[in-house]
Amino acid sequence: SSAWTQYHEQGAITAGRNQLLFDRFQNMLGQIRQDPRRAGGMNGFGGSAGVNGRGVVLFSPQLVRAYLLNYEAVVRCVEQEAGNDGVTADHGKSAFRVRPEEAGRTAGLVSVALQRFSDDEFGACFGNPLPRGAVAVKLTWTQVVSSGRAEGSSELANYDTSPAGMAAMRGKAGTWRIADQSLETGKARTIRVPGADGIYRVKLDNGKEWALTGIHVTTRETKEWVWVSFWWGGDEPDRDFGGDRPDLCRVETAGMPAGESCAGKGPMLKAWYSPWQKYKMCIVSAWREGDPVMNAGDANRFAALTSAAHWDSGLIAAAEATRAGYAQDKRAPDGRFYTWCSNPFIEFEEGMADSNCIGCHQFAAPGDSYAQGVHNRFDKALKDFPADFLWSFDTGVNHTAGRIYSIVKDE
Repeated sequence: SSAWTQYHEQGAITAGRNQLLFDRFQNMLGQIRQDPRRAGGMNGFGGSAGVNGRGVVLFSPQLVRAYLLNYEAVVRCVEQEAGNDGVTADHGKSAFRVRPEEAGRTAGLVSVALQRFSDDEFGACFGNPLPRGAVAVKLTWTQVVSSGRAEGSSELANYDTSPAGMAAMRGKAGTWRIADQSLETGKARTIRVPGADGIYRVKLDNGKEWALTGIHVTTRETKEWVWVSFWWGGDEPDRDFGGDRPDLCRVETAGMPAGESCAGKGPMLKAWYSPWQKYKMCIVSAWREGDPVMNAGDANRFAALTSAAHWDSGLIAAAEATRAGYAQDKRAPDGRFYTWCSNPFIEFEEGMADSNCIGCHQFAAPGDSYAQGVHNRFDKALKDFPADFLWSFDTGVNHTAGRIYSIVKDE
């Protein structure tokens, strides 16, 4: 944290200030996606980077500790998946189990020789479920044209996440698209990269500058994690998924800019939180929507319920955009909607705009244990969650289990 504080105070990262942090930045910034308008830079996102082309994921100390203290279980899991433990893998069926109602839909599961557990067993590859302090963070950065350099991009995708834009996305096979995502609404497809007050930037001593486009944060506060995603909001950061942004107030102090009034409580602090007020957010923590207001069957019923519950206009705007992602054909057997959350700068592959994070991450496991072409699932299809929802356990640039295995085996 002291290194980050130093960076924010001095505006740069150098080897002289913090060699470890400098080396980490240099390593991650070297992995660049081909289309700079979408994503790339620090997290790689090359097509061969693993599941959905993801790159480096940052771990909390508690999550790293779980890897290190349970390294024997991690190594055993890698060996069993590869069939190197003396156990012959049975390719007729998988030791990871699917729910009976899903058995016909998950044909092609790759067999592994892992121990079977009871329903909803988590963390077999760690020996135990991960601790509540486990946190994983995924970032996407785009290199921008700066300091007279020609590298990078001068524009970013300007996604339309209004209810109309969400409906248009669903009409495109549930895929975020730059080329035609705005045709139905007339919204500009790309806009110029804003300054430091409009998007978070990192500038290195070599003159290259990077803009933060997307953030995934997942925390294990619940058994099936809490999934939070942020993305740069384009030219309408206060609409739809940014519509319920709170008004932040503080007591006026000497020398503080006048700002806007905030119901007599002092100036609003939106400008003080620049550029973070330019990002939008979605959150999911369950497979199915539990709020009866959000599960309203039609727009009129939804309007009546929000009025009765005294929802403000910003919350209603965010809820309407979310409901546009739900769709009637994505209701569970009990009549509730399946939840939705997708980041246009991160879930850019075919169909991945139709997802709820948790439905995708349930397939995280050693190797290719769950051979799914597309992971945009909404409901729970599995019974065993050996990697505890972490794709970075055995895929992507991290390939954490493989790195631990190579150290233990001294390869």
